[in-house]
Amino acid sequence: MTNKGFEVMVKAVPVQTSGFRWITTLTYTSNKNTVNGVEGNGVLPFAGGFSQVAAVNGYPLGAYYSTFFARNPDGSLLLTAPTATNPNRYPQRERGTQLANGQYTVQRDANGQPTGTILSKVIGDPNPWGIVGFTNEFEIGKFNFRMQWDGMLGFEVFNFTRRVGERDLYASLKGYEPELRGDVPKGTSAALFSIFENYIEDGSFVKLREISASYVLTPKLWKMQNLRLTLIGRNLLSIDNYSGWDPETNAAGQDNAVRGFDFVEVPIPRSFLFGVSVNF
Repeated sequence: MTNKGFEVMVKAVPVQTSGFRWITTLTYTSNKNTVNGVEGNGVLPFAGGFSQVAAVNGYPLGAYYSTFFARNPDGSLLLTAPTATNPNRYPQRERGTQLANGQYTVQRDANGQPTGTILSKVIGDPNPWGIVGFTNEFEIGKFNFRMQWDGMLGFEVFNFTRRVGERDLYASLKGYEPELRGDVPKGTSAALFSIFENYIEDGSFVKLREISASYVLTPKLWKMQNLRLTLIGRNLLSIDNYSGWDPETNAAGQDNAVRGFDFVEVPIPRSFLFGVSVNF
C-alpha cells in the first residue's frame, strides 16, 4: 500500500493594533492512497462493512466494492424484461464474468439481458481528496472571539440506513413513498435492495465546527489575577447534500479500513458549553 500527499498550513495576522488583533489560519491536507499487495483475486473484503468494503488492488483502502446497475450502451438503466405474470420492468444487477482486481466483462443473452455471474466492482470511495480547515480569532481588549470551519471534500458515504429504510419490508423512510404513490412499479424497492450502487452518496461537507466567545474579568476578590468566562458552540451547522443525518459518520468507529459506512448511526451532536476559569 502506498500513500502520497501533502499538508499545508498558512497562519497570518492581517491586523494588529494596540487594541485589536486578528489571527487567521488556513490548513489543507491531501492524501492519495493505493492498495497494491492483495494476493489471489486482488480483493480482500472487510467484515466491518458487511463485506461491502474491501482492499482492492489499484484502488484506495476501504473502497466500496459491491453490486452495480446493469446499463445499456448509452448509460441508461437496462431494465428486466416483462413476463406473462408481471409486465413491470425493474432495475437489475450487472452480470458477466468476474476477473481479478475488481475487473469484469459484461455478458448478454439472446434477448439482451444480463447473464452469467453477478458482478461486483468498486462503486465508491470513502477517502476525501482534500481536508480543509479555516479558523479566525479576534482579540478586542479583554474580549476574544473564535470561529472554526472544517471541510472534507470529494468522498462518498455508503448509506446502508437508506437501503434498509426504503425497502418495502421496512418502509420507514421517505424514499419508499414513490412506490406507495404508484410513481414507480410495485416491487421496485425490492429490486433496488440488492443493487448496492444505488446507496452510494456524495458525502462532501463543510461544517461550522466551533464558535467561542470569552471575556476576561479582573475582580479584586480572593487574590484572583483574572477570571475568564467562555461560551462555546460546537457542530452548529453542516453544509452538505447527504440525505442522511450526518455524512461524517462510520458504523465501524475509528477503523481505518472501513470508513464512511452509515448504518443507523447517531450524528455528531450539536453542543453548547459554558466555562469559567480562574487564575490566582
